[in-house]
Amino acid sequence: MNPSEKSTSPANGEELPVEPVRRSQQGGDADLPGDGPDAAKAAHELKDALGRAWSEARDTVGSLRGTLGKGARNVGRDTREAATEARETLSGAASEFGQLGEEVADDALELARAVGLGVSRYVRRHPLQSIVVAAAAGALIGRLLRGRH
Repeated sequence: MNPSEKSTSPANGEELPVEPVRRSQQGGDADLPGDGPDAAKAAHELKDALGRAWSEARDTVGSLRGTLGKGARNVGRDTREAATEARETLSGAASEFGQLGEEVADDALELARAVGLGVSRYVRRHPLQSIVVAAAAGALIGRLLRGRH
């Protein structure tokens, strides 16, 4: 081995043998790694494989984007539909309660008028008894209120 065929290892300073590069008889570099028709074919196959992998990855990402976009749109649509249904249901319930409240108020008003007319008739027919009943009711209410204080 001549000095040009040795190399020093950076770790411990030892000299390592280095094989000389063989040249072809025509003076070219045909024996170098990565040269020749096999290397070109391998590079071309690698390029094709990377192109296919890139295309598949792009298609997959596009498909996922479409799927996720549809899912997001579906969630948004479903949420809007649920909110609309809830609003309609609550609006309907409020309307029904409002109508029920109006009906109860109307019924209470009718009952009060009827009771008022009945009391008014009774007082006209029996004035002395009405005064006694009113005085007794007043005394009872007065006693109840005084007992609390």
